[in-house]
Amino acid sequence: AAAAWRFAVIDEQTNAPDRGTAIFNGVNFIIMALFGAYCVLSPSVSSLLENHFGKPRRGEAAEPAENAEYGDEKEAAAIAVVVVDSKSTDGGEAPAPAEKPARRKMAYLTNVKIFLTFIVVTFHVVCKFNTDQADGLGTFAAVFDPVTYQTSSWTSFFPGGAWFLMANQYYFMAAFFFISAYFCPKSMDRKGFRLFVQDKLVRLGGGFVLYSLLLGPILGLYCYAYGGYPLDYVWSTGPPWFILWLLNFTLIYAVIAQFAAPVKMNMPHPVILLLFGAFLSAAFYGVAVGVPQEWQYLGNMVKWWYGIGLYIPFFTAGIIAGRNDWMKSVEEM
Repeated sequence: AAAAWRFAVIDEQTNAPDRGTAIFNGVNFIIMALFGAYCVLSPSVSSLLENHFGKPRRGEAAEPAENAEYGDEKEAAAIAVVVVDSKSTDGGEAPAPAEKPARRKMAYLTNVKIFLTFIVVTFHVVCKFNTDQADGLGTFAAVFDPVTYQTSSWTSFFPGGAWFLMANQYYFMAAFFFISAYFCPKSMDRKGFRLFVQDKLVRLGGGFVLYSLLLGPILGLYCYAYGGYPLDYVWSTGPPWFILWLLNFTLIYAVIAQFAAPVKMNMPHPVILLLFGAFLSAAFYGVAVGVPQEWQYLGNMVKWWYGIGLYIPFFTAGIIAGRNDWMKSVEEM
């Protein structure tokens, strides 16, 4: 449904970037639907194939009785029965089975996520008070040039609000991508490809579809009605753009993990991290300057200079960190 909606509105878009995003979304959602179909149908198809090819076909002679008793002596010798008495030979109780090792608690990551969630909510509140979108709040300069800042009243809410937004924009969403990716390798190992992908499609894709097809458009209707504008039920990505791209990154990882060997890497030295950060700064600046502003939101990514310079590298680092347990290295510092 989401893909059909996006394809249906391609001709309604007034510029090339919006048309590109609609096409990108439509193809993106079809690919996700194919992943979902695989997850749902794969067990049934496998069962049908096993029933069809794993049993003698109708009309074929059954295996002779003399050949059905394990085959040759080598195969029979490979079958062993081990009987363990409930008590040891000296009359004592049999040793209790070894307990599974307790999962290491990482309360600090939970605390980090709580802090980041607080920052996300506060960030978006400050956005509304810091721009001219919220008419009548009285916190924004009456006359303002967003390019030159020359006519802005620096006694308004703008200076402090702009500082808060910029200071947090450069780390908080990247940290979310890192933490989300950190648990992917172990989850993939535990569930396998199909169940891992199915779980992500339900938990992430379900929330995104619920907002973009229902909650977001309804919120838009309320805002249009409150402002006295003509009502229009329109597609809305909104804040769940993060969920969409987290799901994309996760599916890409799941596919690559089926073919590529895991990356074994100890946690890099802080100097190496600093040098890598300098490289990412160059990539960030290059995309910000080299890619036209109107294309920075292609596919509902919120500014591709953040995507290339922060989000993709931090998600990748989270995958490598989770595979090699970097957080344990941090704990032992």
